[in-house]
Amino acid sequence: QQGQDHKNIVHATLDLQDSAGDMAKQLSGVEADYLFFCAYLARPDEGEAVKVNGAMLQNFLDALSTTGAEKKLKRVFLTAGLKQYAVHQGRPKNPMYETDPWLEQPDRPPNFYYVQQRILAKAAQGKSWDWVVTYPQDVIGFAKANFMNLATALGLYAAVSSALPESELPYPGSEAGYMSYNCWTSSKTHAEFCKWASQAEGAGNEAFNVTNGDTQSWQDMWPKLAKRFGCKIPPNMFEGKSYRNYESSS
Repeated sequence: QQGQDHKNIVHATLDLQDSAGDMAKQLSGVEADYLFFCAYLARPDEGEAVKVNGAMLQNFLDALSTTGAEKKLKRVFLTAGLKQYAVHQGRPKNPMYETDPWLEQPDRPPNFYYVQQRILAKAAQGKSWDWVVTYPQDVIGFAKANFMNLATALGLYAAVSSALPESELPYPGSEAGYMSYNCWTSSKTHAEFCKWASQAEGAGNEAFNVTNGDTQSWQDMWPKLAKRFGCKIPPNMFEGKSYRNYESSS
């Protein structure tokens, strides 16, 4: 049995930007053994992202403490991402390991993932529950009305491009990004990992990279996407360089 009528599903609606006290009122009577915190609010300024996303997690955990729900908790999951390795600030170190030092040099902007992880670790001290942090990369999967989903964004972009007079599908990033190798994370893979980690001994108080395990590049995938939507690759997509020879890729 699935859906909102399942006996094990209890729905509660709350605004994660509320105070801990307000959230506690809305969460009265709601408890669980395992908690998965996947909320995120994008902000153009890194300092503001730290403030907003740090407050959401802190206030939510404080609310669970107020209601007493945290006494039943066994493990809390925080979904982070590859901004952990500053991929949004330029070419990162490769390969990227969970044990890599956090990038907090004076010339770097703050990273809200670091703030959230410190909040989580501090909140767990002396409690009956531990934590797990995951670092998925470019999550892809079915998510209704979620426009942070890469598949949704690419589908919309390609569909609109196919309706334009030339039906061209220019890659919206840089040539370096087009040619470099990348990994992705299926939402199903991430969910299955979290399910495993919820029960795994020794997984507590650890962070994990979670990706599909395959390696690809847009120079191979972009022509396939274009073909799927009846588009063509612009002949001079990057500074006059032609990429038409890739259009025949299967």
